[in-house]
Amino acid sequence: MTKIVTRIAITYKPQALVVEFKKAEDDNNIFHKKISFRKIDEGMDHERLASLLIEKYPELFETVPRNTIEKMLKRLLDWKDDPRTFALNPEESTETDLNKVSDEELIEVKKTMDDVYSSNRISPSDQRYEYDRRVDYFPESDSSWD
Repeated sequence: MTKIVTRIAITYKPQALVVEFKKAEDDNNIFHKKISFRKIDEGMDHERLASLLIEKYPELFETVPRNTIEKMLKRLLDWKDDPRTFALNPEESTETDLNKVSDEELIEVKKTMDDVYSSNRISPSDQRYEYDRRVDYFPESDSSWD
């Protein structure tokens, strides 16, 4: 059964490689294969990990250029557990569908959003607080449609 890979993605929490593919005889359906990495050895490099994946899933990676797999794995291995580089950080990724993420990822995103909100919030006891603030806005382009 030939599989045609349409996209490859990585997730940082949990660390995984996600492969989207179609079966050659079934052009209408799209399938996803999530290959999770529980623990990656400290000495493991992206080239060796790519070799192991190609060896274990030959039917999935036969049509994918090796350098594409290595590039994705290098990003995954170089990632540090830093909320600023988290894939679902709302400041960096505005197109993520939060309805499709795991509960753990959603909790992490909501915590980040709460932290950003709390740091930007101005309470009535704050010196910068201004009741009923009004600002004139002069758009740079024509906005007559709205």
